[in-house]
Amino acid sequence: YFSWRVRALGCSVTTLLETRALSTRIGATCVCRDLNLRVQPGTRWGVLGTNGVGKTTLLHTLAGLRAPMTGDIFLTGKSIAALSRRERAQACGLLFQDSDDAFPTTVWESVLLGRHPHLQAWAWESTEDEKIALKALRAVGLSHMRTRLSSTLSGGERRRMALAALLAQDPAIFLLDEPANHLDMHHQVAVLELLSAQVREQSKALVMVLHDINLAARFCDAVLLLFGDGETVQGPVQEVMTAENLHRLYRHKITSVETADGRFFYPA
Repeated sequence: YFSWRVRALGCSVTTLLETRALSTRIGATCVCRDLNLRVQPGTRWGVLGTNGVGKTTLLHTLAGLRAPMTGDIFLTGKSIAALSRRERAQACGLLFQDSDDAFPTTVWESVLLGRHPHLQAWAWESTEDEKIALKALRAVGLSHMRTRLSSTLSGGERRRMALAALLAQDPAIFLLDEPANHLDMHHQVAVLELLSAQVREQSKALVMVLHDINLAARFCDAVLLLFGDGETVQGPVQEVMTAENLHRLYRHKITSVETADGRFFYPA
């Protein structure tokens, strides 16, 4: 199904998200300068940096919600400027840092909204759409809460509901702003393992803002470091996530420990 959809969008599967000489800023902060980024199918990217360096701004720019100062963005091989809103939503799914419910909706209605990019104008959800939404709810462990009002959920349950809507949307690229936000340790690992499986098994791609560097070390293949002055460093986790780079990034000494389960980082 994914391969068919990629052909239908007229794109190349070698790169799902690409930036060319991308520069953007928020206020006086230069988020990135001349950023050249290539995100390929089956890869998971982490975006790391201190508070206020523009991680969310960059994510919104990649999703087409903000215009860059200079440079170009390509989703599934096409310039984002050439894609309709519907095509963007089919190619790219954005999870906001926090979500508010403008209207009272049930969990089921909220998750089913994820299918809207795949519907024709004025069309209702099909039985297949409902099956996809129910599968997404089951994946995050909320199928028993279908009839609950979303406003009655805890912060962690609301986060899982938002992730279920994103799974139902079924984009080629996940752009996630702190996906572990509000989740306990069990659900942090469960959700990131679920997303990793989607990326690996369906040749999708994942770009996520993370504050926990150990989650980044465990669940990312590559990372992009934002230093807040336009400078960026990117590359494979093993090469870029060093104690020296993280010390410079966070302006705090970091100690790394190699174990049989991987590399772990601690504030010194």
